[in-house]
Parts: sequence; structure tokens; C-alpha cells
Amino acid sequence: MLKSGSARGFTLIEMMVAIALLAFLLLIAYPGFVTMLANLRVRAVADGVLSGLQYARTEALKRNMEITFRFDPASGVGGGWQVLLPDLTVIQQKSAADGGTVEAMVAGGNVDIVFDNLGRRILPASPPAVVDIDITNPGVDNCEGAGGSIRCLRITVAVGGEVRLCDPRRPAGDPQAC
Repeated sequence: MLKSGSARGFTLIEMMVAIALLAFLLLIAYPGFVTMLANLRVRAVADGVLSGLQYARTEALKRNMEITFRFDPASGVGGGWQVLLPDLTVIQQKSAADGGTVEAMVAGGNVDIVFDNLGRRILPASPPAVVDIDITNPGVDNCEGAGGSIRCLRITVAVGGEVRLCDPRRPAGDPQAC
């Protein structure tokens, strides 16, 4: 004879309620998750460009010659870059495909940033005191300053060769401010 006891497991209705709750929670969290991923991608591209600039400056000091940092000649989109010797031999590069829709743009157009043998930035004909490189992700949303949800970053390259990552939305006096 079969003995009837308490059944173990979930009923179909309990499973459907649990799945509906999970779907509802995912639906609520999705926009925040997309923003978080876009912000992480902006940060990754900014870190990549920063390390490329620091590498170019270090190589200029180490090799005692001018070294050029150049954004991807194709577009600058994606944060791709090259570090070049004076004879235009590439000594290090990063693919623009890694950055997706993230843009790394120099104010005034994509220009080469050249470091001399003392690690200082060589000035073009009309030099800005500081070169600003803005890292944005327009494929997802606008920057926070323009009413969007993306935390855009900026890299500054001073005349003395100092390379720095900063946040343009931070108030003056904050160590992370531009």
C-alpha cells in the first residue's frame, strides 16, 4: 500500500509567481544595469588612454628621444591609440574595437601628443596650456553635465608632461576635479 505523506517541491502556481517576481525585478533593474555597464566602459577606455599616454612619456624619457602618442588614425572612436617612434614605427598600440561606442576626443580635433626626451609635451604652433581629452559614450546616453546618465571623464596633459585622469563634474577643490 502507498503511504500518503506531505509532498515536497513547488506547485506550478508558486513557480509562476516566483518567475513573474523575478522578471519584474529584472525589468526595474535593467536601465541601471545598462548605465553601469556604459560607465564601466568609459572608465576602461579612459584608463587605457591614460596608460598609453604614460607609456609614451616614459618611453620618451627612457629612449632619450621624441615619442608620439596618436589616437587611432581611422576615427578616434573606441579609444584606440598608437605610440610611435620618430620614424613612425609603432612600439605599442591598442585597438579601437575594444572600446565599442566610447569616444576619446581631443578638444580642437585629434592631434598628436608628442613628448620630448625630458618627458615634456612638445607644443604645436598654437599651444593650449593643457590638452583635454574627453571620454564619452554617446552611443548609450549623454554625459551627466548634458542631462544624461553617463559619467564622462577627462584626461589632461599639461605642458610639463603631467598626465592626469579627472572628473569634469566634480566641484573645484576636489582632488578628482579637473
